[in-house]
Amino acid sequence: EIFKPVEKADKKTKYLPFQCLAQYFQSLGYDGIIYKSTVYDMGKNIVLFDKQYATPCLPVEKMKVEKDYI
Repeated sequence: EIFKPVEKADKKTKYLPFQCLAQYFQSLGYDGIIYKSTVYDMGKNIVLFDKQYATPCLPVEKMKVEKDYI
């Protein structure tokens, strides 16, 4: 349930519970987290706490990138 958005119109608070959890893991020294997708049963999501940890392998126009809300 923590990965599902709360029902609010404000995008900055929509995923606040998940963001708090991510900040906690970051404070413990983790570089990121991987979790099950809530949209696609076989999918996984990756959250990197620093965008310098990865190099894109798709053309930018094909990527879907969420902005930071923290």
